[in-house]
Amino acid sequence: MNILVIDDRTIISQSMSIHLENFGFKCCSSKSLIETTKYLEHAQPEAILLNLDMDRDAKEILFYLRNVIHSNVPVLGITNQDEVSEIFMYYHMGLTDHVVRPINFTILSLKLLRFSNIPISERKIESLKRIHLCPSVVGIVIPCYNEAERIDSKTFIDFIDTHAGYHLCFVNDGSSDHTIDVLNEMCEGRTHQISVIDLKTNRGKAEAVRQGALYLCQDSQFDIIGFLDADLATDFNDFKNLVNSLNRLDHMMTVGSRIQRMGANIERTSKRQLISKTINQLIRSIIQMPFQDTQCGAKVMTIDLAKTIMQKPFKTSWLFDLELFIRIRAAYPHLDMSNTIYEYPLEKWIHKDGSKLSGRDAFKILWQLFTIKRNYT
Repeated sequence: MNILVIDDRTIISQSMSIHLENFGFKCCSSKSLIETTKYLEHAQPEAILLNLDMDRDAKEILFYLRNVIHSNVPVLGITNQDEVSEIFMYYHMGLTDHVVRPINFTILSLKLLRFSNIPISERKIESLKRIHLCPSVVGIVIPCYNEAERIDSKTFIDFIDTHAGYHLCFVNDGSSDHTIDVLNEMCEGRTHQISVIDLKTNRGKAEAVRQGALYLCQDSQFDIIGFLDADLATDFNDFKNLVNSLNRLDHMMTVGSRIQRMGANIERTSKRQLISKTINQLIRSIIQMPFQDTQCGAKVMTIDLAKTIMQKPFKTSWLFDLELFIRIRAAYPHLDMSNTIYEYPLEKWIHKDGSKLSGRDAFKILWQLFTIKRNYT
């Protein structure tokens, strides 16, 4: 069965095409009305998947299909919207059926199979149950410094292979081991899902994250930019919860918080916990914001916010998270920070052996706190 996937974001269309082709469909993709008309001049798909959130292009494509070339090809719409009047309008224009993100690929495939005589394979349906399509297009920056022996390539690959709409951007921060080889191996055959930035010299986590964010900000496909530690101390389940919270709430940023509480699995060494508590007390006194945890390595933000606060290099390497909050307040002085930044309590956070915070680093952090106070207050 030939499917035409129409979406102006190639991260989405390519990911969907791969998963549908694994199911047995043959897919082509288009990004606009112009590309769609050219494709339809020489081919006739048996069904069309159309991103209704393209808005004007989606309406023009439906009009072209039903009123210009008078095609009766089934059109399955995909949307984030649940507004009845908007959906009804598309049906009035000739939409056949629709699904709302986040998409269950099993339901999507069964809807497509209604338009064909392809026999349904239980095994293939089971495989599709693992696939998710995020409501937003999310870029994740993962800074890496000498992570060749620790990075869990399989977990990263399993995630990106089962989550359409996500893109992993690894930043090799001048590693002296073979980290870059490990990253390039993960990227092979997945260039639309994984990118690798290779900084030739070690510039610190802050600059590695900033370079990755700036790289992603150049691509108009992304709605959300986030970052995550390479050791996955915060796992992907919690990271997805951060993304879901940002999509659901009217905030600019959602940050992970390693709050010890009933039902959560937060594991930190007593030395690390003592250092973190002391630092957080000092931070709260400097920035006058009631954060429980500013230094968790998992944060997500809107693309517009990333473009605003990531432009200039950070003054510190360890406490750039704190600088992010200060920059947000400076950029949006009229906003209440409690309605701008949401602190999400993680379900799980595991301290990994080899993490690079030591007691001696506490003195560096104290100096960097002084640097922040001097430069921002």
